[in-house]
Amino acid sequence: MRTCLLLTVALTLALGPTPAPALKEGQAKSICSICECLNSSPYLVDCKTLGMEQIPLDSLARHHVWARWILMMDDNRVGHLPQLPLMPNLTVFTMRHNGLSSMDEATFMNLPSLKKVDLSYNNLSYISLNRNIFKGRYNNSHPDPIGIEELDISHNLIGSIDHHLMQHLPVLKKLALHHNPILDMTIEMIRSIADLENLEELDLSFTQLHRLPQHFLVSLRSMKVLRLTGNHFTTVDPEIKFARSLQELHFDINPITTIRKGDFDGSRQKQLSKIFLTEMPELRNVAAYAFSELSSLEELHLARNPKLNVIDPDAFAGFEDDKGLALKKIDLSENSLQHLSRDMLPWESIEYVDIQHNPWDCDCHFKWVATDLIPSITKKNPSKAISIVCAGPELVAGRNVASLLQENHAFQCYLVPYSRQKSFYGPLLVGIIVAGCLVLFTGTALFAYVLYRSSQERNGFGDTVKYRRQRNHEEDTEGASYVANVAASL
Repeated sequence: MRTCLLLTVALTLALGPTPAPALKEGQAKSICSICECLNSSPYLVDCKTLGMEQIPLDSLARHHVWARWILMMDDNRVGHLPQLPLMPNLTVFTMRHNGLSSMDEATFMNLPSLKKVDLSYNNLSYISLNRNIFKGRYNNSHPDPIGIEELDISHNLIGSIDHHLMQHLPVLKKLALHHNPILDMTIEMIRSIADLENLEELDLSFTQLHRLPQHFLVSLRSMKVLRLTGNHFTTVDPEIKFARSLQELHFDINPITTIRKGDFDGSRQKQLSKIFLTEMPELRNVAAYAFSELSSLEELHLARNPKLNVIDPDAFAGFEDDKGLALKKIDLSENSLQHLSRDMLPWESIEYVDIQHNPWDCDCHFKWVATDLIPSITKKNPSKAISIVCAGPELVAGRNVASLLQENHAFQCYLVPYSRQKSFYGPLLVGIIVAGCLVLFTGTALFAYVLYRSSQERNGFGDTVKYRRQRNHEEDTEGASYVANVAASL
């Protein structure tokens, strides 16, 4: 038996591997001979970066997978997406970076288990997105919609969408429209998105919006996350207060100058727990009562705002006591803050505080930060106490606060703080020099004028004297002639 086995192996090696059965004419290749099939969990068919110009529909139709699986067709050159064949267990379909510009009606109708579609980084537009693209099957004349829960059509050329486009996606929970040239939301787009009663997350970042349509968020009663990063809002849009179920707001990178009282409404936004206001190029001030009565607020990200130098001590005022605050995390790093109010928050009860990379003025008003707050930060999050550095007074400029504490530095206030002496005496000295120059110029001009007047007066007096002498001489001459004439007559 062993000898037979050895002979079989030797014969196999001599003749080479058995060739695969030849495909019949017109028979499609297996998808796994075109793409890479991975027995992962879930099962993955990777067709990325193969230079495809068409979808291998026949190969996909022959590929039967009895478990949930993913099909990835990113980074190819497929400009048109036809209706996909029946793939009952396909749950995720991605087709990024393809130059996709057109799609068939009912593209995904044969994918009953589909949950996520990613068509980002393509050339899709209003015309491309036909109202029936997401149309499902009909069962006894009643629509049987596809169960897509996540749709990513970001980084395209979409300015608006058909008002019937989303009606075929009743269970959609997450919609990504960021990095599209929307500019201003049309009525069609508003109506289409309003159909998404189960939408939980909407991303409109980097769409050049400067306002939200009136009552736009009222109908989105399930929305928990709203992303408006990188737009042209100059104030916190008042429509946000109508998103009653909102839990997380991203409003970063907008040209807002002030966070004002009334921008947020604690009586309406009772579930708002996270606010992101970072990298705001023009933000300078957080006014009193800006975050008043946001009793559910747990995280505030107010960082990397290069011009932010004032946070009013009453920015969080309005609670009957500190117990009304739910704040667990506050990030104030990389701003232009010099001072921080002790009474603004119950600092020691907050789990995460980051105040690094600010130009702190380490005078007597900063002493509580050094002696109370920083030790608390060090205890809870040691890495967040490393880069708390003084910008003034000049005596300690550039010094780490932790090292000053080790040296028992006395955080003192001066009549003219060192950090401000240079900025104080510089303008004063310039003022003195300018005033001196003005006095000198005025005095010189006055003196010159006096000299001029005096010389003029002297010249006039000389002429008068000369005139009088000539006159006297003439009178004397006339008198002598008269006397001589009288004597001659006698």
